Amino acid sequence: MNATPSRTRNAWFRRITTALVSAVPGFESLELEVDSTGRPHLIAGYRNWRRNPSEQDETDFSDGTLRLIGLLRTIVSAPANGGILLLKEPELSLDTAIVRRLASLPAAAQRGTSMQVVLSTHAPELLDDEGVGEDGVLVLRVTDDGTTASLLSQIEDAGPEIEAEIPFSEIASALISPGDLAGLVKAARR
Repeated sequence: MNATPSRTRNAWFRRITTALVSAVPGFESLELEVDSTGRPHLIAGYRNWRRNPSEQDETDFSDGTLRLIGLLRTIVSAPANGGILLLKEPELSLDTAIVRRLASLPAAAQRGTSMQVVLSTHAPELLDDEGVGEDGVLVLRVTDDGTTASLLSQIEDAGPEIEAEIPFSEIASALISPGDLAGLVKAARR
C-alpha cells in the first residue's frame, strides 16, 4: 500500500471503514500505522465499555474480519477502466448475513465500468442476489467422466424450477449436493 498516494489510500480506508462499521459488531475505526521497523500494521478500534475504543492490530483480527478487509480492499481499489476481477470463495469465515450480501459488492464495483467479475463459491446463497441471473451462473458438477460446467439456464432439469422462480441457491444446491452423507456422520461415531 505504500506506493498508493495517501489521498487515495485514505479514501479507500474511509470506504472500508464504513463497510466494516456496518458488518463487524463494535467496529469503529481502521487506520494504518507504521512501526519503528517500518512495517505497516492495520489498527482497528472497537467500541466497548471503556471511555476510549480498544485497539487491536491485524494479529488479533478474526479470520472473517481479515478476509472482509482483504475483499473490500480488492473491490475499492479495482481499476475503473476494466479488466477481470477474480474472487475465489469470498464467503470463507464470514457470517451468513454478510455472505448473503457479498454478491452485491462486486456487482456494485463493476457497475459503470467495463470490469468483469468472476466469483467461485461453495455458498449457494450468493446466487440469490438480485443482480445474479441464470445466464450468469456456471454450475460445476462431478460426473463419471470428470467435472462438467453448464450455465444454469442451459441445464434441462433446472428449467421448470427457474420458471417457478425457485431461488437459484436451492436449484444449484440440488444439482451439486453430495448424495448420501450418512458416512460423514458415521466417521465421528465411536
